[in-house]
Amino acid sequence: MEQAKRTGNLACPNCPYKFNSEKALHQHYGQKHPELMLEVKAHKQKQIDAKKLIGEIPCPKCPYKFDTEKGLHQHFGQAHPELMEEIKEKRKQEAEEKKFIGDIACPKCPYRFNSDRALHQHYGTTHPELMEEIKEKRKKEAEEKRLVGDFACEHCPYKFNTEGGLRQHIGKIR
Repeated sequence: MEQAKRTGNLACPNCPYKFNSEKALHQHYGQKHPELMLEVKAHKQKQIDAKKLIGEIPCPKCPYKFDTEKGLHQHFGQAHPELMEEIKEKRKQEAEEKKFIGDIACPKCPYRFNSDRALHQHYGTTHPELMEEIKEKRKKEAEEKRLVGDFACEHCPYKFNTEGGLRQHIGKIR
């Protein structure tokens, strides 16, 4: 502590000690001058409270205002947990309602989707057996496609629509 007495640009108002950081100064207050620590905490709370009254987004339950929705929601979680529960329930309900909007219907449940990709993601998470059926169907279609065409491979049952396709295949199997 003797070293700190001579160095740093943050001086303790009650003794000759100086510190390089606010954290170190506050630790000193806590150890040597607890009454100053109470003042520091009160000052910090006033700064926080003043900042909370400046934003554009008001809290519906108290005078605090926030710059972002995220800040408001963090405040709800700390100061008004009942509002946070309402928001979670509302988001959950909105998500449920969205699941029934779209032109592409799931054949297994009432969910609807706006794209095949979204439907397939749904299959993967909710109906994995449908994903297996789709994979098998695609595999079968690919096999059938390989057996159609005017250019037949003399080494296997594959057929191709172009001579170039046949040559490429033969190059791979040799």
